[in-house]
Amino acid sequence: MWTDEKYDVLVQEAVRCDYSFQMRRKKGKESFHHITEVLTRLMLLGKVRVAMRWLSSASRGGVLLPADIIQTRTDGQINSASVLDVLKSKHPKAQQPCSSTLLDSDLPSFEDIDDTGSHVATIAHRTQGSGGPGGCDSSHWRDVLLQYGSCSSRCRDAVASLTSLLSNSIVDWTKIQALMANKLIVLHKCPGVRPIGIGETLCCMLSKTACFITRSNAEEVDSVSFVLEFSAVLRELFIQFMICLILRLGTTNGGCQKCI
Repeated sequence: MWTDEKYDVLVQEAVRCDYSFQMRRKKGKESFHHITEVLTRLMLLGKVRVAMRWLSSASRGGVLLPADIIQTRTDGQINSASVLDVLKSKHPKAQQPCSSTLLDSDLPSFEDIDDTGSHVATIAHRTQGSGGPGGCDSSHWRDVLLQYGSCSSRCRDAVASLTSLLSNSIVDWTKIQALMANKLIVLHKCPGVRPIGIGETLCCMLSKTACFITRSNAEEVDSVSFVLEFSAVLRELFIQFMICLILRLGTTNGGCQKCI
């Protein structure tokens, strides 16, 4: 159906499956047996911090809606506020980009990168974090890309193809908006909220794959000191880029976007 561009049928099927899942889902708190199984699995995987969060009542506050009212602590006082207002308070004020942030120099020649499934497999082994509502976003992607034989191989090739497309061409924003928008899911942390961006793990893997392929070229163009500090410089540049992007998004669409 995807190949035939029957997108509406796929969306309707996804909504129907989601509704069926909600009808079958057990209500109420998790049983002791379920908590024990999850805790044991996380501990055997070496995810001690995630396991402790699972045991904590603060980690099971659930997903919130924008209009939900929650308790927040400000200057030692507990106040009530909507989730949307709390997110707006976390969002920085929109600012115009400063001209000094733009490089006033000749750009190097543009070279296409050749991304393959083997590069994606290497990055999948190294990807961690991005807990999300289920606490297993990175683990889920690692399993999908590595554990299912030929199906995982095709998935790696698809991710590699997407990385090459984004790196080697100027893509129309409307085609990748759903992927790059990072729509937020708000988790109740009891007290407080934590916004989680949908698609963060995949975007992280795309960026890491491109950096992994071009790293050797970047290390060859400068001195030994640059090579030694390359990782730190790359991290700082990425942080500065994300800050500028967040401010720009706030200026253009007025939305509450927060990358974490």
